[in-house]
Amino acid sequence: MEGLSLNISSTQGDQSLGRAKELAARLERAEADSGEKTKVAEEFSALLGTMLVKELRKSLPEGFFGQGPGSDIMDGWLDEHIGRSLSSGWDLDIAGMVKVGLEHTSEEGGAAR
Repeated sequence: MEGLSLNISSTQGDQSLGRAKELAARLERAEADSGEKTKVAEEFSALLGTMLVKELRKSLPEGFFGQGPGSDIMDGWLDEHIGRSLSSGWDLDIAGMVKVGLEHTSEEGGAAR
């Protein structure tokens, strides 16, 4: 997958950025292995779902857990679990779209060789 790039702002956190870069590298290596394509596509979908929930939650005037100590940890936990739930069902099906895109790219790469 030549030219794959992810434009993620630093305001979304270094952890999300690092994980996104790791998944992008794994996507490039996954071209030959269908099982790896599925796994990486599911992880990428979960990351996008988590980021979506995090951004949606920012629109609320106050977090679900208030402003006390540990509320940021609980908010992050909630974001991750709701994001994973969204991505694991047919609600978004980002993983399916990523896998189809990888398979399409692999077929084009094989035909060009």
